[in-house]
Amino acid sequence: FIFLLFKIYGVQAGVLFLVEAFGSIFYLEAINYIEHYGLRREKINGVYEKVTIRHSWNAPHRFSNYLLFKLQRHSDHHENSLKPYQTLVSL
Repeated sequence: FIFLLFKIYGVQAGVLFLVEAFGSIFYLEAINYIEHYGLRREKINGVYEKVTIRHSWNAPHRFSNYLLFKLQRHSDHHENSLKPYQTLVSL
């Protein structure tokens, strides 16, 4: 795909695509880190406490829902990890 992009549209389009792809991947991984590892859990007797709903990042705001594809369901995913995505609720 990238080869065709370079061939058809030139070097500028190919470089722009690669920069945009890198930025998108970086943004995705930064959000993933914050959601899963950026929140603190207490360490009790050398073991971290069980992950609960209060440890999950949650932002039920309209703008962030549209921008991040209904990510506000993330905390319910941690509380009920086997539930299908369609049945997760905003908490």
